[in-house]
Amino acid sequence: MNFINISVPTFSGNCDSSGNPVFGNQSVAVIAGTESSELLKFQELAQIKGAAVCNIDVAGIPDSWLIRPEYHRPQVIYQFAEIDSSGNIIGAPKYPITVPHHISTKPDDALPNYKRGNWEIIYVLKDNSKVTIHSFDEDNGMTLLNAIKLRITPSYLDGAYLSKSCLVVTDTDIAQITVKNRMAKYYSTGTKNALPDWLAKW
Repeated sequence: MNFINISVPTFSGNCDSSGNPVFGNQSVAVIAGTESSELLKFQELAQIKGAAVCNIDVAGIPDSWLIRPEYHRPQVIYQFAEIDSSGNIIGAPKYPITVPHHISTKPDDALPNYKRGNWEIIYVLKDNSKVTIHSFDEDNGMTLLNAIKLRITPSYLDGAYLSKSCLVVTDTDIAQITVKNRMAKYYSTGTKNALPDWLAKW
């Protein structure tokens, strides 16, 4: 059995002046051929520890990275929180939407509010990376998608297409709640670095 050393992120135990976790790196030996999966495990563990100590949401690295081949591609994770009928925030920003090949500039404004539900929209970019939205209905989801498309690097919209737009029937329906965009995190190298290049909050 062959082993190889890789550099993995670790939580330092401290939070910076903005309340975000401070990460470091350490070298660990893993079985050759398992580097990517082991790196993902360390990244997830560091995020969870950092979130617990610094009291932030842990949804900044999406579950989809664990199953998608494009997890090293640049991505922004937009995180949404539930709001009530008066627009008051009543929950943590725990509902993420991943936007691959996002332009590298930090956005000045948040994405629009939308209502979540079982209408699934999948938009496929030039390199087969995807934007997935679960909304209340098609109009609601397409409004959000059109806002997202303005933030994707234009060259990846060439040949992009709407792969799916339909109601998905599941055993447990997605809660029909209205959510507000509270933050965004940009990872220029995907899961290669657990610390985002920039963080925007609204």
